[in-house]
Amino acid sequence: MRSNSTAESAIHIALLLAAASRDGDLAAQDLADFHDLSRLTLGKVLQQLKAAGVVASSPGRAGGYRLARDAREISVLDIVLALDGVEPKFFCREIRKNGPCRASSGYSKRCAVARTMDAATQAWRASLAATSLDDLMDMTGQEAPRETLRSTVDWLSSHVR
Repeated sequence: MRSNSTAESAIHIALLLAAASRDGDLAAQDLADFHDLSRLTLGKVLQQLKAAGVVASSPGRAGGYRLARDAREISVLDIVLALDGVEPKFFCREIRKNGPCRASSGYSKRCAVARTMDAATQAWRASLAATSLDDLMDMTGQEAPRETLRSTVDWLSSHVR
């Protein structure tokens, strides 16, 4: 399933906030710099994540962003829905009723194509719902090179407020 192009950024931002969660907040500029994101993109992502209750913020110069809940309680689906909304990715336009089939009657309410796409959407959402940020943290820790993990920890220790 195709998702909003900023979903990848949002998930990585949430992972970084999860890594920093025990120590404090991260400034928006630091979050943008870490993944080389534009401030505009980051600002939109943070607004959407905050509105969905995924992140929280602290105001002022010393403020920043943090997860609003424990990483075990935030699913990847929570993040994706914050950006993409809850509408399904597939919209059936009933083109089966066009052309020479226009006059036919007795169509089912949802055609086989729509039902198949509905099932795919549900499976995709179930998979994302079953994966928490904490799960992603574990996976990242297992697959990232040691030097990457070390440099991330070092970066966090110098940027967490």
